[in-house]
Amino acid sequence: MKKYSFEVDSYFKLEKILYGQCFRWKKSDDGSFVGVIKDNVIKIWQEKNIVYYYAMSEKNIQNIVIDYFDLKTSYKKIISDFKKKDNSVLNEIIKYSKGTRILHQDKFEILVSYIISASNNISRIQGSIEKLSKLYGTKVIFNKKEYYSFPTIEQLKNVQEKDYEDKIHIGYRAKYLRNTIKILLQEDNLLEKISNMDTADARKELIKLEGVGPKVADCVMLFSMNKKEVFPLDRWIQRVMEKYTLKKHLTKLMIHNISEEEFGEYAGVMNHYMFYWGRENKISN
Repeated sequence: MKKYSFEVDSYFKLEKILYGQCFRWKKSDDGSFVGVIKDNVIKIWQEKNIVYYYAMSEKNIQNIVIDYFDLKTSYKKIISDFKKKDNSVLNEIIKYSKGTRILHQDKFEILVSYIISASNNISRIQGSIEKLSKLYGTKVIFNKKEYYSFPTIEQLKNVQEKDYEDKIHIGYRAKYLRNTIKILLQEDNLLEKISNMDTADARKELIKLEGVGPKVADCVMLFSMNKKEVFPLDRWIQRVMEKYTLKKHLTKLMIHNISEEEFGEYAGVMNHYMFYWGRENKISN
């Protein structure tokens, strides 16, 4: 099995990147991470400024990794522009979160994952996604271990609401998931079409899907549609933004306007920096 590698700068920290935005990576005892990307399994680890990886399938693997980790985007330049702002909270966030970046993940997998994530904790989300993949995805073998690809829309077309409730244990989200998959089956490449829309129109179309509110829609756009200007809002981000602006009780509209004005086309990058800092430091009160 061939070992691949690529060089990174200080704005790439693997452990920070695989935090909070994806659910199918697991840390091994040796410090490496193993994850499933579509129908492939990858083992990856970082040693200083070099990232090494093996893959179950080596077909087009280097291009897949470049795309998945968004390696053509210079985070050094993005963050350097943010650093120009004279704000002590922002500087602390940047220093603490430096190294994380936005992954470019599969659109259907992210949509389903974030529908499941509503009012849920990370361990339960991961468990549900693993069950879904094991029951309906495709089994693959990597290093003599079994893994399962995330199921396609077609693989889920006959799964009923009760199956999601009884086998995946996602409660009221089962109805949302079943009905959303019905819609996706009715129009070929709907998510790809939405991805090609401008952000405002894409958000409107995503919110038409059951179980997709503004936050889920923004997460789907940010983590799978390469729309780095969106700014998903939850209680962590709200508290961080209140600390950043030194204002209490910011409304969603106020936060949206501030993020757009302050962070512009890379608001989503700063959002993820804020999310990492907020969660790690429990900035929720």
